[in-house]
This record gives sequence, structure tokens and C-alpha cells, in this order.
Amino acid sequence: MSHRVNLISFGELHFCIKNQQFFKGEHEVRAEPKVCELLTYLYQNRDRYVSLPELHEALWCGRVVSDTAVRRTISKLRSLLADEASADGCIRSLSKRGYKLVIDGLSDKNQDVNECPTGVDVFGQPDVVAIDVRQQATEAVSDIVPVTKNTASSVLFTNRWMTFYLLLLLLAVLVLAALVPTFSDNAETIQLNSDKIQTFVLSQDKRFIVYAADLTGLDGYQLFLKDLNSGFVQQLTRGRKKYIAAAFTEQGNTLLYISWDYKNYQLSQIDIQNAAAVDMESNLLLEQSLPITNLYVGDQADIFLTLYSSLQTAAIYQFDRNSLTTKAVTFPRDTGTYDEFPLLNHKTDTLYYIRTQASGNPILMAQDYQNGKTLKQVTLPKGRLRDLQWYDEDELLLLYTDQILVAKLASGKLKRLDNTAENTTYLKLQSWHNNKFLLLENTAMQRQFYLHQQAGKAPLLNIPEMVYSVKFTHSEDKLLLCSRDTAGSMLSVLDKQTGKESLLMKTQGIINDLAISPDGNNVHLSIDKRLAIFNQETASLYFITNEAQQVAGLGEFSHDNSFLLYGEKVWRTLAHCEARFSYPTK
Repeated sequence: MSHRVNLISFGELHFCIKNQQFFKGEHEVRAEPKVCELLTYLYQNRDRYVSLPELHEALWCGRVVSDTAVRRTISKLRSLLADEASADGCIRSLSKRGYKLVIDGLSDKNQDVNECPTGVDVFGQPDVVAIDVRQQATEAVSDIVPVTKNTASSVLFTNRWMTFYLLLLLLAVLVLAALVPTFSDNAETIQLNSDKIQTFVLSQDKRFIVYAADLTGLDGYQLFLKDLNSGFVQQLTRGRKKYIAAAFTEQGNTLLYISWDYKNYQLSQIDIQNAAAVDMESNLLLEQSLPITNLYVGDQADIFLTLYSSLQTAAIYQFDRNSLTTKAVTFPRDTGTYDEFPLLNHKTDTLYYIRTQASGNPILMAQDYQNGKTLKQVTLPKGRLRDLQWYDEDELLLLYTDQILVAKLASGKLKRLDNTAENTTYLKLQSWHNNKFLLLENTAMQRQFYLHQQAGKAPLLNIPEMVYSVKFTHSEDKLLLCSRDTAGSMLSVLDKQTGKESLLMKTQGIINDLAISPDGNNVHLSIDKRLAIFNQETASLYFITNEAQQVAGLGEFSHDNSFLLYGEKVWRTLAHCEARFSYPTK
């Protein structure tokens, strides 16, 4: 007669396989479900070593977790069993093979074990065997049952149910395939053996993508250029480098980028029209040991760089690509002085930037970058400045962590945008349209957005919900909001003029990001890291990617608006993906 094992004993500690519970005497010992699943899986596969990837798949069902999480679960099991991670322990490990539950012998004393210690029936069978994994092999041979003897019935039982579930799953897939609209199968993925893409730049005509990726995990990052028309991918760089910044010129024909080869910082350029025939060595424009931390492309010849003259000061330099010469535009000599956030007005040859000092207030500087003459200085309030942008033709916006200021360039006067919330910490400029509407995000325990129309006036809109993403519609008269509460996530539309909010859809999943299609009728969503489309006309939601794909973030549409660019994380690999599909119709 074959025996079904339901109770495993570790000295005074017992584990009931059916109920997934630990007991000591008649008292239950609490343990995490993953710890119980781990012990069960190791017992079921006790005749071999189980690798970490197999435990990933078996216990977490393909969900992305780190190796540390798996090892932490193993450590909790060892701690619960008072088992030492040694060659004599119950759970043994080999670095290249994985983990194994070692059982020296199975004791079958023909005892009627039909209950767990709490009196719970175990399969209702009188031939249940209690196994003591700490029992030594010094007992009589007649008392030892081979490991393989107890696996036949349980494996057959498992295989039958597995076949039944697979048939049900196949039937469900066939039904869904008949009901869900089909999408054109032109999806293309560039798989990269890297945990991140370091740089991602789209050209102004949206024809070219530039990204930096580590192909092997050993050679550093390489820069790649892809033509979205032809699909041609060109590797632009060689050697072990890190990339600091990249930008296209205003004409869009030349790519400029800053790299670091772990010794010197380099400024290079590439003619993207002739990238396939470029000599890599001829791309170098500037090489120096001083760190280059920022890149700002002015007109055809001017490039403004933020260079650290030492570890404690930073200055802005102008680099002329025609003459290949560099000249200092600003001269911070005091320790703790930084000149940052360069903005250029080509009409007046004026460079605007912020001079931050270790002691004293920051200063908004206006300077003629041709002759170096200082045109205006505006003393700013103390505080941490996060961003400097144009607000209007003669106004600049200064974003602090605790306030928002608008500086009049002609008069040098400052106006403050009213802050209606106390203890607000502004993070970043979320959206900017027609230099009129300003959407800001604050943080702490709650993400909150404010919409401003004019300086000096209260916000037109205060969105107090847990909003995670906000986008203007193409007509810029409405806002699409992704918010969250305890029941799930909501997608709603808000009229900017009336302030009326209308719910479009609600889901139990988490909406991470959204993008609006060029026709304005479809909203692309990242729901629980899956790419989906919500059609506003039909109020229908369609998923494009499966659960195994982890969509990291939504990007921009291509130059011909035929596909959306997005990042995808598959296990621990980030891939640059292009999803081509036709929109669902009524």
C-alpha cells in the first residue's frame, strides 16, 4: 500500500502539508505563507537541488522579485526550523545548483495518523505517514521507507489536476481570442541585457531615437541610434562609458552628447543623417578632466555646458562647434558657488542663469554672452530652487520647493503664485502649455496638483485626490486625471473652464501612466504595468500586453503617429519596445 505523507516532523516542530501549518505540540506556530510554500516545494522535490530561478517561477508565479527576496524566505524557513546553513543541516545549498531538503530516512511505524495536531482531518485517510526529517539513519532498515515510494500517488494526483486546469486555460484563451478585437502584429522589441536604459532621446521630427544601453553587463553603456522609418539600428559608440546627457540641435540633424570613460569627460557630435558612415574617433569635440554636468544646445554654433571647476564650484562655459573653442561665460570663484539652469534668448544674445551661493541669497543673472557684460541682477529669496523656465516672452518662472515665483525681466520685479496649501513641497513642473497654464505637483504623503493661469492669482484648480498622472487633451481645454483610492484607480476628465469632473472608467488595478492618442479618442494606460487602450467613444478597455511584461513607462508617439513608444521591464531586463496596433472600432 502506498502512503500519503501529510505530516513532517522536525523534532518537536511539525508541519501539516495539507493545511500548510506549523505546530509545536497542540499549539500552532505562525509562519508566512511563502515559508510554508517553500517547505512544501522543497519536500516535493527533495530528490534534487532546486535553483533560484525555479523558486522564482514556482513560488512567485513569474512575478519579478529579487534574489534577495528568495534568500530571505529561505532564511526565515531555516530560522523557524532552527536549522543551520551548514553541510549537516536539513536545507543544504550549493552556489551553482540551488537548495535541497535532505531527509536521511522516512519512518513508517504503521501508526494511524489521521489528524493534524489541531484535530483537522488530513485527506480523511488512515494511512498517513509522519516523517521526522531529523531522524538519523541508525534505525533498523525495515523501518526505513525509500523516498520514491511515497511520490507516485501524489504526482499522479497532481498531474491529473494540472491537465484539467490547462484545458480550462486553453478554452478561456480561445474564447477571449474570439471576443477581443485583434491588433496588427507589427510589434518590435529590442531586447537589452541591462537593468536600465540610461539615456532616451527622441529627435524633434520624431524620426530618430537615441538610447544608451548595456548589452552584456560588463562593457559599460553604448549609444544606439534607430531610424524609425527603416528600423535600422546603428551603434554609435565603442568602449566602456557612462552617458551624462544628450540633445539634438535645433535643426535636428546633429546629436550632441556628453560621456565619461571613467577618466575624462567628453563632448561629441554625430551627424545622424550619415551615422552609418561616421568615424567614431572624429566625433570628439571636447575632452577634459573637469566634470561636465549639463548640456544646453543654443543656435547652430553655440553649446552651453555647466562645468565643475572643482568639486565645490560650477561655472557655465560656451563651446563653439565651428572653432572648437571653449570660453568661460561665468566665473564663480567662491567655494560653494554654482551657476546653473542656463536659458538663452537668441534675439538679444542674453544668457539667463541662477547663481547659488553657500552664504547669501541666490541671484538671477542676465548676461550678454558675446561680451560677458552683466545686464541685470535680481536677488531671489533663499531656498532650494528646482527649475528655471520661460513663463512668457519677458518673464521667467522660478520653481522652489515651497513657492513659485515669476520674474519680470524688464523691471526685475518678482511675483509669487499664490500657494493655497500649507506645508507644500513642490517637486516638478508636470505640464506646460502655451506658456499660460502651469501644472505643478507636490508631495509628502499625498500627490496633489495645482493649475495656475496667471501670476498672482489663486489656482484655478486644486485636485486633492491621490492623483498619479495628469495630461492635457490635444485641444488643451480639458485634463485627463489618473487618481486612486482604496477601491482602485479612476480615469476621469476635468473641464478646465467649469471645473466639472466626469468619471470615464474605474478599475481595481493601479493606473501608473497615461498617454493620449493623436486622434484624441483613445487613452493609452499602464494598468498594473500592462499596456491598455481605453476608447472614449465605446467606453471599452482593451489590454495590449500580457501580465508577464512589465511596462515601465509610456513615452511619445512616433513621427507618423502610428505607434507608441514605451519602456518594458521583462524580469530584470529593460527593453525598448515599439507597439504597433490599429485602434478598435465601434
